Amino acid sequence: MNTESYHLRSTAAADDEPPAAELAAALTRGPRGLRTLLEFALRSEDAAMGDDVGALAVLVNDAAHHRDDSSFAMMITEDGRVVPDLEVPDPGMDEVADTLDSVVLLEPSHELLLRCVADAVAEARYWQAPAGPDAVAMTAPVRRALRRVADHLARSPSVRSWWSDMDADHQVQVLWIDPDVPESLVGRAPRPSVEDLRADAPRDGGTTMWESAPTSFRAMSTGRWPDGTPTHLWFVEDEQGWTEAFVDPVGSAAGRDVLEIRSAHDWLELCRRHPQDVTRMCREPWGEATGREGAWVQPSWAAVSRTHDAVHLGLGAYLDLAGRAIDVDGRSATIVAGWHPDATYWFREPPAPIGTPEPWRFVDTEVGTGGDDLAWMRAEQAARFRTAGA
Repeated sequence: MNTESYHLRSTAAADDEPPAAELAAALTRGPRGLRTLLEFALRSEDAAMGDDVGALAVLVNDAAHHRDDSSFAMMITEDGRVVPDLEVPDPGMDEVADTLDSVVLLEPSHELLLRCVADAVAEARYWQAPAGPDAVAMTAPVRRALRRVADHLARSPSVRSWWSDMDADHQVQVLWIDPDVPESLVGRAPRPSVEDLRADAPRDGGTTMWESAPTSFRAMSTGRWPDGTPTHLWFVEDEQGWTEAFVDPVGSAAGRDVLEIRSAHDWLELCRRHPQDVTRMCREPWGEATGREGAWVQPSWAAVSRTHDAVHLGLGAYLDLAGRAIDVDGRSATIVAGWHPDATYWFREPPAPIGTPEPWRFVDTEVGTGGDDLAWMRAEQAARFRTAGA
């Protein structure tokens, strides 16, 4: 079986689902999947340690410090000054892997998985070297140890659902409220016309670009979890710390021609059928992010828009593909960059909003217990928690 092209449809029969080994392999190929697995192992250790800090957490923190060019550890001197700590130990990756092997893994509940993926998505970088924990997870010894975590998660029904196609009947548009401009709704910016974009005019006039998603089309929708929470509230690349949003339910997208990207095979087919050379714009950021030198291509979304209404990248495919350089023809490579998981970008008129926008807030569900208890919920429900903490 070609593990790069297998996909799981939301309507697939049970006996048509891929083996768990195929899903585990997909989770260990790309930096976002590997970071999700590492977060799961760290949270598993944390649950067992209570108020203490586990050995894996210490080792990953120290190793990440030496592999992240944007981070530095701090220490407090005897006279109370806060200064960079230049004596952080640099553990070997075999030691990290051995410690990871000893962690007793939790059962993968939906809530736990959600937080692991959210942390992995928020740390995505396509314009500089990977974050320290990403770099640790991508080393050969740690990647091998994370395969045990992937095998553990791949048996979960929640994880299997990550390879579903777009949920046509439960799409929403998320409109973020910028806390610095309370009256603003981020996400309703005007869109250029499809005809303008079809010209494929060069966009590389000395500028740098790091997205390969069709963000120029602006209209984007995502699905909901079974409990009604929009996936996009949790999964935001380069997130800005927004804690309030309006959620616009939209009409059914059933019958619309939505292109599904389920695997590297699908992405490569787009790049080969509708190539757009973005080397001059992307050589520097994507080279920094992947360590690869050479030419880069991405799909020409203007060309794709001629034959499809929209394009969707599911969560499973995102964790597999986002951030890793994929060879196209031996000369050029491509990368999935700047996508939000489960995002559907609309080339043509998206489904229209229906009903009233729903206010949602990010609140502490166990007031005073710390960040791990933060969750998105409808405003009326969130108000009860805020009252309890007053």
